[in-house]
Amino acid sequence: MTQVAVRWAHSEGTRINPLIDGARMFQEMVRIRWCDLDGKYEGDGAIGARPGGALSEEAASEV
Repeated sequence: MTQVAVRWAHSEGTRINPLIDGARMFQEMVRIRWCDLDGKYEGDGAIGARPGGALSEEAASEV
């Protein structure tokens, strides 16, 4: 595993809109998955999880 920096911004008084923010999160997850399948990330092109939530044998052995 590698430690990576995370950008964090907190603004007092902001709220989450489940409809808009949920759609944005879904879009970001699709973009991440697409980039993974397209080979834009280092590694073997598999993020370790299988559809349905089951971990691959390799990912399970790392846990």
